[in-house]
Amino acid sequence: MLKSGQVVERFIGFYTLENGNTAAFADLILTDLQNRNIDIILCRGQAYDGASVMSGIKNGLQTK
Repeated sequence: MLKSGQVVERFIGFYTLENGNTAAFADLILTDLQNRNIDIILCRGQAYDGASVMSGIKNGLQTK
């Protein structure tokens, strides 16, 4: 049982995308979390390699 506020980190997996745009990334992440019954509202985190598709202020995955 987790204590309130306890941080837990889990590796989910590696994935391959045919189309590497932000819509494809967002769809993959949100679908996978939904399939695992993980509420995105309870998730926190940020990780990317600096590529604009990930960190763009207007259309990046971080924004979506």
